[in-house]
Amino acid sequence: MSNQGDIFVDSEAKVDVILKLLMQHKQSYQLYQQNLQTTFLLAIRQQEEQHA
Repeated sequence: MSNQGDIFVDSEAKVDVILKLLMQHKQSYQLYQQNLQTTFLLAIRQQEEQHA
C-alpha cells in the first residue's frame, strides 16, 4: 500500500475496514467528513486538474 489516493466509501462498516487496513500497513491518513455532494464535486475538480 504505497500508492497515494482517495478512497470513497458509502457506509460506516467500510470505513472501519479501511481504517484497520491503513493502520495494519502503517499508512498515514487524514479523514475529512463531508456530504456526498461535496465529495462528488471535489472528485470532479480533482479529475479536471489531472487532465489539465
